[in-house]
Amino acid sequence: MVPIPRMIGTILGIATSIAISAGVYFWAAGPSYANLYSGLEPQDASEVVTALQAANIPYKLDDTTGMIMVESGRVHEARLKLASQGLPKGTAVGIEMLQQDQGFGTSQFVENARYHHAMETELARTISTMRNVKSARVHLAIPKKSVFVRNRELPTA
Repeated sequence: MVPIPRMIGTILGIATSIAISAGVYFWAAGPSYANLYSGLEPQDASEVVTALQAANIPYKLDDTTGMIMVESGRVHEARLKLASQGLPKGTAVGIEMLQQDQGFGTSQFVENARYHHAMETELARTISTMRNVKSARVHLAIPKKSVFVRNRELPTA
């Protein structure tokens, strides 16, 4: 005959192993989440989360990285739904780009390209603030300057 304390210990061991196995199974069987967007501005992240809630798409928000995750099988659906609403809007870097350290070896060409891009971004931002404009994209076609007076070209549209 087996002593009662030993039998109780065996029963508790079996019950614990069954509980742990069930916990691992349910944890692994849950939906896996994939990255939808990361590194969004707070305003964009708020709008994306609101749109996901309105579309009844379950999501998780990682507090440490700010990553928005949805079920891995619904990533494309969520991106299409958000794109139809124009989300995320994104904030392109404009004049702020010129305030960053450019580095010692930056060429004149790279500085001019950054300035050109900054001007396009600032103009697009300004146009986007108008009441009936949803979004804007600007491309500037500025001719190269020439040292010769007769070879000067004026900007055209």
